[in-house]
Amino acid sequence: MAQRLSARGSLRIVMLSDLGFEYGAGAAMRRQIQSLLLDGHEVAVVCAGSLHEGRVVAASDPGVAALVPRGREFSGTWLGVHSVPAAACMDSRQRRRCDPELLAMVAWLQPDLVIAGNLHWAGWSAAVLEALTRRGIATVAYMHDLHHLTGRCAHPYTCRKFLTGCDASCPTAEKYPALSSELIADEWMVRRHVFVETAVPLVANSTWTKASADAAFGNAATVDIVRLGVDTKLFAPIDRSLARHLLGVDEKPTVLFGAVDVGQVEKGGVVLQHVVDILQREGINFVAFGYGSAAYRGVRGLGYVSDERQMPILYAACDCYLSASAVESFGQTVLEASACARPVVTLRGGGIVDIARDGVNGRTIADAEPRLIADVVREIACDAAARDHFGAAGRLIAEREFSLDAQAASWRAWMSSQGEPRASREQGQSMSEARP
Repeated sequence: MAQRLSARGSLRIVMLSDLGFEYGAGAAMRRQIQSLLLDGHEVAVVCAGSLHEGRVVAASDPGVAALVPRGREFSGTWLGVHSVPAAACMDSRQRRRCDPELLAMVAWLQPDLVIAGNLHWAGWSAAVLEALTRRGIATVAYMHDLHHLTGRCAHPYTCRKFLTGCDASCPTAEKYPALSSELIADEWMVRRHVFVETAVPLVANSTWTKASADAAFGNAATVDIVRLGVDTKLFAPIDRSLARHLLGVDEKPTVLFGAVDVGQVEKGGVVLQHVVDILQREGINFVAFGYGSAAYRGVRGLGYVSDERQMPILYAACDCYLSASAVESFGQTVLEASACARPVVTLRGGGIVDIARDGVNGRTIADAEPRLIADVVREIACDAAARDHFGAAGRLIAEREFSLDAQAASWRAWMSSQGEPRASREQGQSMSEARP
């Protein structure tokens, strides 16, 4: 791969994804694509077919209209979204039925590299990655969560079975992504075969995610880090008064929190409600976004915001962004808030601490104790000087370390460190000569 990159200056890359641009991992993939296109690569997406009904989705389609970063032009080529039939993908007992069609679609695009993100909604097995590698297609698994490490779940939280062997005793087998209990041990073993024996590399989104992978595979797998980036021209400071006028928020101190599904216990649901109850009595406003946001008492719930171009207004209108998630592998909303120069308050754990730095761009808290969190939120939200200080530091962190250009540079450095896949170099060259 390094030789091809050196000779041509760019690669043809296929992003493999279950849900395309939907939800958190979809937003992360879109930002990865933005970085890769800015860096001159050719990029296509292959995803499960139910989202796009077999169409090749153009950049002008509403689902990808936000692809071109504000004020930028791509030097690379966008090859669209290509889907495979999803009918078989949701049946965990028959999951390999969709593999031949998936492999054929990827092979038809003749990529130099496949970056496989989340696969769990489609039910695609990790064995797909080995099959691509054996076809001579360089493949890497990108870790938006921990699904590439476990036998089933995306986040094991306090369960440690993924370190020793997931099996039919999985305590959450019925939860998303559900998998028949008798298949869990097999999928756990498949991942050990793919990432250790076949040596398909993994790339993590944070220091914590990499540490989790190293622990899961006993340091026997190849795991690197390429942190996610954000469009710092879109996610940028906006006049606070204007944002509040647009959102209809008064001048009281205002706290924002949210997620794709902010009602989940894992996103801090119970803790967040307690914090709201404490601070609302003191005249502090709360605004939330995401599924489940309307269920919070005393909170203005905005629901799921599908267009990220609306999000900077929300961040600008608040005095503080709060995350009470039990575990985040990265923390995209914390990065977005920081890029918009908003101070952040988070729990101290997971990959979120790569972005949220205690005493720098906000505060990180060791324990999910509502009164302690409320004290810290009050301290920041009601202090304009602290808000501006932490906000400016967060903006600087985003610009220096998490911009689209920084992400592009990290991917290029990773590609430059990689050799050829196991199939012959001649096979790869002949494939590239006959590309569609």
